[in-house]
Amino acid sequence: MKKFVSMFLAVCALSSMSVNAFAQQADAINVTSDEKLKLSFGEETFSELLLPGETYTYPLYIEQEDGKVVPLTDEHLENVRIRTEMKNGKNAVASFKVEEEDDVYQLEVTTEAGWPTKQTEVEGAVKAVKRSNGQVVGSAEAELTVGQSARKHWKLQKMASTSLWNQQHRLSRPSSLQRSTSMQMATK
Repeated sequence: MKKFVSMFLAVCALSSMSVNAFAQQADAINVTSDEKLKLSFGEETFSELLLPGETYTYPLYIEQEDGKVVPLTDEHLENVRIRTEMKNGKNAVASFKVEEEDDVYQLEVTTEAGWPTKQTEVEGAVKAVKRSNGQVVGSAEAELTVGQSARKHWKLQKMASTSLWNQQHRLSRPSSLQRSTSMQMATK
């Protein structure tokens, strides 16, 4: 009888441990089963040189389970919010943000206006984060170049220096109208 009771208690103890183990395993699956969002800019390669003082928009896409790429909309963002982050070249960009237009999300980049306009490498990211805990569940990188082409930059410098030279010399030498007026006054 003692052997039977001890055997029964041993079986009960083992079965209760296995139930806890299954429960913990199920929790672990739920925690790690969050789908990662695959954000992208579609076929955009960011090879275009961004000019100072301009605004550029790049549509955001999401890759679905079947591999199809579709525009990012509110339907995809029920438990997620979109955040932008600048890594390099902050001084060349006035704004780097995600805007919604016609229920479609897009990255909007506005470059700083000004001169000189040397080329600056800009790196930024668009991230999808969970609303509940802020965990990043998807991101897309943007590597941009802001400035003027080297040839155009050289022409702008030359025009500016020529314009400045002309302004300085016009002020120091009287114009022909000023000369004729001063001669007339001297003869009277």
